[in-house]
Amino acid sequence: MRNSEMVPKKPAVELDGFDAFTDETEGEDTMGGGGSVIQGAKLKFLDPDWWIRDAKVTGLQLTVIDVVNVVNKWSPDNKLLVSRVLEPGEKFPDFEKLNEQCPKSEWRMAFGKLVGPWSGQHVLYLIDKLYNPFTWASPTTTVGSAVAVVNLVNQIKRVRRFRGEHVYPLVELNHVHFPNAYKPDRERPDLRIIDWVRFGDGGNLVSSSPNTRRSRGRRQRRPSRRPSRRPSRAASRPRRKASSRSRRRRSSTTKSRSDHELTMDRCSMLPNRGRQHQEAIFKQTQ
Repeated sequence: MRNSEMVPKKPAVELDGFDAFTDETEGEDTMGGGGSVIQGAKLKFLDPDWWIRDAKVTGLQLTVIDVVNVVNKWSPDNKLLVSRVLEPGEKFPDFEKLNEQCPKSEWRMAFGKLVGPWSGQHVLYLIDKLYNPFTWASPTTTVGSAVAVVNLVNQIKRVRRFRGEHVYPLVELNHVHFPNAYKPDRERPDLRIIDWVRFGDGGNLVSSSPNTRRSRGRRQRRPSRRPSRRPSRAASRPRRKASSRSRRRRSSTTKSRSDHELTMDRCSMLPNRGRQHQEAIFKQTQ
């Protein structure tokens, strides 16, 4: 065995402490409330608009980069007691069974009714073009929000399966009509996909759509409104040779026209002695 094989390799030197940074405490339970699933600005949908605190952000374009499912336990005064992120593919627990095991003193009021302390959330993580983070956490019991998340996830799976590449949707925060028996003009959140992007070299977001250049500002050539230059049927027909009779008729017509023009030129060269005098000269020349 060579000496080089006996020497243990040194781990790569970290340039800084950002990648390994953590604010967790040793022994902290992952089910506790030490960490928050919210990263960056928190998005909220209040029919019919999207909000970040007091700012309306409907129409904002963001890239969806991740989704997780979260199990939460709330206190009677709506404070978060327990939060656990489920593993990819892990199913939600039976919340009805969990809540039945809790005394009514632990239940809370939510959306005008008494509900148990356990509930689930869909959490979407998004970034803007400067990589600023955004989070949209929506309860699984809110039908409109759940429909928006499920539709988006299914579309991502469909596109990845057919394209064969790891792409992410660039979405616009929007809303669609979603009436029910209590509110016929109700709107639900909608994450309208406007493009598909992937992470290129250097971490840049690169559009994977074939019409990217056209959608990012390059002027599109408009079809010309000029009439077609195709030759007409008459022009495309082969020319026929003129007969001797038509040639003689054409030459006599050309000769009479040239004589007439020559006579008019002569009249114009004479002194201006009145209209009658010029007409008399014209008759004589004929």
